[in-house]
Amino acid sequence: MTLTAEHYQQAVSQSGLTGPASSIAVALYPNSRPDAAGITVLVHCDRPDGQELLTARMHRDWDSSSPAEAGWLVSDMLHAGLVRLGVARGWNRTALANALHQAKAAVEQDLGAGAGAGVRRWPVTAEGRGASAPEQPHELRVVGGGPTNGVPTAYLDELSRLLDLLADDSWAEWWSRSPVKLANIFYWFDVARPAVRVRVGAMVTAAIERPVETIDRTHPVGIARADVTALISRLTTRLNLPEPPDLT
Repeated sequence: MTLTAEHYQQAVSQSGLTGPASSIAVALYPNSRPDAAGITVLVHCDRPDGQELLTARMHRDWDSSSPAEAGWLVSDMLHAGLVRLGVARGWNRTALANALHQAKAAVEQDLGAGAGAGVRRWPVTAEGRGASAPEQPHELRVVGGGPTNGVPTAYLDELSRLLDLLADDSWAEWWSRSPVKLANIFYWFDVARPAVRVRVGAMVTAAIERPVETIDRTHPVGIARADVTALISRLTTRLNLPEPPDLT
């Protein structure tokens, strides 16, 4: 797999293509859907903070793949991801196509024919993600926050439990009415005073601001629920959304 990635790294670096970052990170995760037939590479299209990012949920049979199968899968994922990233960055199509052809030829020389006898090939597609990606679905994304030093465990547990609810179907249906598709949710504890802030632009940035010293040690769960309720109420008002689902 490493050698396959190096072929693409070399081909792209020699192509003359330029962008806002000099490196591309690839993150692979297990797919929780046992019925998933293929692999989707998610290409983060917004301007990167340090490096470009491609992510993918791997097929359940990934662990049992042969070295050749794993190498070709990495090749297919990088190929699909770089094509979509090229659209986002406005890369010259001919230069990119030549670089990808060069990389694929080098991979084939190392691994043999990609569709040879006994070599499995999973279908791979790529989709853009981020405010600048037209195919970005409506999504409430809990990014995280901190620092959590001194924050009662009961508060953090209830905060996480409630924010996890936002991934449920009922909340997805509620957020689908938003005029802005993507919302990033944060929580901060190194702030001066309690507040809930929602900024609306190309994407929504929402934050719970809760100073550690304002968390009553006798009622941390109730404070966490009040904070999340206030966040949902603020989102509902700012985005002119219908009544939200029950927070239970």
